[in-house]
Amino acid sequence: NPLNQEVVTLRGVVPGEYVVNLHYYASETEQPVHATVKVAKVNPSLEIVYYGDVVLSEKGDEKTAVRFTIGESGVVERINQIGKSIAIF
Repeated sequence: NPLNQEVVTLRGVVPGEYVVNLHYYASETEQPVHATVKVAKVNPSLEIVYYGDVVLSEKGDEKTAVRFTIGESGVVERINQIGKSIAIF
């Protein structure tokens, strides 16, 4: 992908907590990696729920970009950046 992006799509309302983590797996330069994270809700209309930047300093870094909850009615709430590791090594 020339944009170097990943896209995740949920095709329905799936209530629960979501954690968006970034992991610095590898690079040719071994320099810090700057990433932008966007969470958008598209139904019934486009709404940007979260937009922010994360810097991963070195290989092996894992950071939580955003956490949020989707309620039974599809409302996105409890948006925060409280860290939660989900990588298994």
